[in-house]
Amino acid sequence: MKNILKHFLLFVFTALVISCNTDESISNLEQNERANLLKYRTLFKSDKPDGSIVLQSNATGTGMNTHNRITMSRKGDDKNKKLEIRNHNRSLIGFKNHEHNESLSNLFGEVVTLKFSENGTKNPIDSLYIPEQIIVDYSSNLLEAGTTINWNADAQNTNGVVITISYDPLLQMNFIVGWENQFRINESFALDEGNGSYTVTQQNLDRFPQDAEISIKLTRGAYSITENEPIFIAFSMVSNNLKVKK
Repeated sequence: MKNILKHFLLFVFTALVISCNTDESISNLEQNERANLLKYRTLFKSDKPDGSIVLQSNATGTGMNTHNRITMSRKGDDKNKKLEIRNHNRSLIGFKNHEHNESLSNLFGEVVTLKFSENGTKNPIDSLYIPEQIIVDYSSNLLEAGTTINWNADAQNTNGVVITISYDPLLQMNFIVGWENQFRINESFALDEGNGSYTVTQQNLDRFPQDAEISIKLTRGAYSITENEPIFIAFSMVSNNLKVKK
């Protein structure tokens, strides 16, 4: 049974669907998870204040055999509001918006410092731990009950991991599967870091068609938010395509 996070991180790009349960204790846990997922989905989709910075690592593949793109971007160019990111040596991190920069990988698994200034007035320095880049392996090329998903657990990450499974009828190699199941399906759920392992259950797959080609993503990260000021978000995500077997 999946663990429910007390403090949860990451952004979920897809719609959330969680079934109801008549047991009050289970229902409360599901409501807490739903609230966390919706909070961070809203965070990543909502309009961010000018000056906000996002560090992201997007990868495909398994284990160390991944193709990775790492970028950092800043919203807007308000000279009166400035957010600085410095590494553990307090060196200022420079970047070009949306440009892949492999050296940014050094920020994952490290504590960065954040300093915000407005009209020349500097706020106190804040610090933030960015979890290690997530690396994922699967026990099978099929997604079925009993398939084990493994990732490199980060004991310092208190924000947990999000797993998102998505089905798109337009991306099916099997025409019949796409024709008979014409609506997109998305499932997202949150896990504690634990030992870096999760075993897929039949319940996770109930809504997905047999033999469907699905996309599965694992994401984790961290964020620093101050009301009405630029925010900083950092995350890593690994995506893969598997076939559903039921």
